[in-house]
Amino acid sequence: MVGPSAKRSASNYLSEKYQVSQRLICEAIVFCRTTARYVPTKDDSVTEAKLEELARKYPTRGMDTYYGMIRLEGLIWNRKRIVRVYRKMGLQLRRKYKKRINRPYREGLSQPIMPNVTWSIDFMSDALEDGRRLRTFNVIDDYNRQCLGIRTGVSMPSNRITRILDEIIETYGKPHALRCDNGPEFISFHIQQWAEEKGIELKYIQPGKPNQNGYMNDSTVLTEKMY
Repeated sequence: MVGPSAKRSASNYLSEKYQVSQRLICEAIVFCRTTARYVPTKDDSVTEAKLEELARKYPTRGMDTYYGMIRLEGLIWNRKRIVRVYRKMGLQLRRKYKKRINRPYREGLSQPIMPNVTWSIDFMSDALEDGRRLRTFNVIDDYNRQCLGIRTGVSMPSNRITRILDEIIETYGKPHALRCDNGPEFISFHIQQWAEEKGIELKYIQPGKPNQNGYMNDSTVLTEKMY
């Protein structure tokens, strides 16, 4: 369904192009002449800028999440106002993303010239005798392939990953970036928020190309020797 603002834009365009009366144009596009002559007086530029910023930063979120973030920032805006601007910008017509998001890989696999520049993180999985799945979380430094930590468990949610990384950071210091795949634990909102607070960049490889996280092979060999 086309809203009044879109029909008003169409009316102005047709009036300028064909130089016909507004009455004929409104009859053709089934638009009220009073609404066509109405000049909006509301300035939504600040609201549009904020929604555009949130839509770029959190493309898979929706209106309710944006509204909650805006209120947490202390902006006392009416919910109906945010909904109106949200719909006017067409943000409700968003693409359905897959669980594994295809993120652009901006650079090749290069070796740093010093420690704590880039760490590679990844999982390995196996099964116990009783059939339960076992996962190992591996962290290595791309500079010298040093294995900074290996943690095992039957469950590895994102909040446990951040706790493990905090423990390793206390020992070795903080890296500038983490290289990882597009697994659900690594693309979660929790780990993205943690990385933003720590000032650590998340470098996602392209789905289906594990060679872009090739330094993790050394950690894989070491893990296999342990079990």
